[in-house]
Amino acid sequence: MTGEPYGPSPPPATPNHLGTLIDQIVEAVQTGNDAEVRRQLARLTDDVAHTQALLVLRQRLNDDLHP
Repeated sequence: MTGEPYGPSPPPATPNHLGTLIDQIVEAVQTGNDAEVRRQLARLTDDVAHTQALLVLRQRLNDDLHP
């Protein structure tokens, strides 16, 4: 049992600018645009102390791994 008996939890809320940045990173990953992934991750480092943003990014990227 994974601790998620009713399916995965929705990602936590993040400030709007971080949500947009996460969407851009996920899109770049999905399209295989490595240069854009690096550029957007560099922008994210400015907010790296924002743990919620990192958790949301992790969740969004993991969602793509499990159809």
